[in-house]
Amino acid sequence: MDDRDEALSPKAARKFLGVSRSTMVRYVKQELITEYRTAGGHGRFLMTDLERLRHNRPKPGPKPKGNANE
Repeated sequence: MDDRDEALSPKAARKFLGVSRSTMVRYVKQELITEYRTAGGHGRFLMTDLERLRHNRPKPGPKPKGNANE
């Protein structure tokens, strides 16, 4: 098996991308990356998909201005 075909756990995938759990869930829901399931039902991400996403992921939008209590 090629190293790029390695399957990472969701935690390892988030660490590789440097994103939070909620961001990773959003990427899956937006179909920016595919989460595969093992026979035991555990989520896995392919390294090739993670590398592609890391180079092509959407840029974060601007932060809201002003005070949230206004």
